[in-house]
Amino acid sequence: GAHTIGRGNEDFSGHHGIWVDTEAQSVVWNKRYYEEFFRRAWIPRNRNDPAVQDWTWGGNNGDSPRFFLNTDLCLAFDIEVTFPCCSDTSQGQNCDRNGQVLRNTQCASYPAGSPREEFADAVELFAGLRAGGGFNNDNTPFFSAFASAWGKATTNGLGDLVPLGPAPTHSPTTEFSTHPTLPQPSGSPTLPQPSRSPTQKPTKSPSFAFVFEQEYDAIDADIAALSAAFGNDNISRAHFLGGIVR
Repeated sequence: GAHTIGRGNEDFSGHHGIWVDTEAQSVVWNKRYYEEFFRRAWIPRNRNDPAVQDWTWGGNNGDSPRFFLNTDLCLAFDIEVTFPCCSDTSQGQNCDRNGQVLRNTQCASYPAGSPREEFADAVELFAGLRAGGGFNNDNTPFFSAFASAWGKATTNGLGDLVPLGPAPTHSPTTEFSTHPTLPQPSGSPTLPQPSRSPTQKPTKSPSFAFVFEQEYDAIDADIAALSAAFGNDNISRAHFLGGIVR
């Protein structure tokens, strides 16, 4: 059911076009995708580049080329044994396009007893193909099968799941000291005094903290003084202490 809606884009996958007849139909969730297997004479496209080889309609594509991937067409036809081929040689000239003459090379059906015969039967059932030609308007077979498959895909392994336990209430086992030991300088330099007294801690933490230009200049001067005191070899330690000053 994935290709029942949407389109391919050559910028992402190398395959360009839609799986159904019109852009409007490409966003409608119904069985039209399955009807396309039988509505058109599908012939290979891009045979010179296996990486993007796919199938297209032999008729006029307009601005939105209709296309099928190998993984689409193989649901109904045995393209492995008859490639290159045309999916409906009764359409004659529509099989002879893109420099190919395939009007006499019908894509094979799966033989009775083939493990893939069930796929072809499902495509015909979902399409609603009538014995005398044409299609019915009943989406039920496709919708029902999709609902069953979707349920299996999204609940597989669900029976092994168990409820999550309650969240732990105890404190973390790892405790961090509130008074970490600061690294000591290699010498015993005399630290310069800050250029101004630090701002007193407010009684209530504000929602936002602002540093005015004069305060920033004072902090910068403190860091410069600490850097000079410790020397170039201790610049990281000076910045660490500068952070404490801040």
